[in-house]
Formats: sequence, structure tokens, C-alpha cells
Amino acid sequence: AIEYQIAIMLGILGSVALTVILFVQMGYKTFFNERDQLIVTSPLKKNGS
Repeated sequence: AIEYQIAIMLGILGSVALTVILFVQMGYKTFFNERDQLIVTSPLKKNGS
């Protein structure tokens, strides 16, 4: 039974790691400009403030 639990944990760990790697590879252009600077946007302001 413990071998099955370890296999399930490794599967979950692998899927999370793969998801993070894909997110970083496909999403870095959204967060950085052509000079590799982090793009920081201010939060939306409410009307009247």
C-alpha cells in the first residue's frame, strides 16, 4: 500500500512541476518587457478617488 501512495505522490508532484514549468515558459512575455524588466501595473482606481 505504501508503494501505491508513493507512486500517487510522485504523480501529483510531477503534474504540478510540469504545470509550473509550462506556465513560466508561456507566460514570461506577459510579465517582462523586451529589456527583461518586470512590468508593474497599478491597481484600478475607483471613481472619485
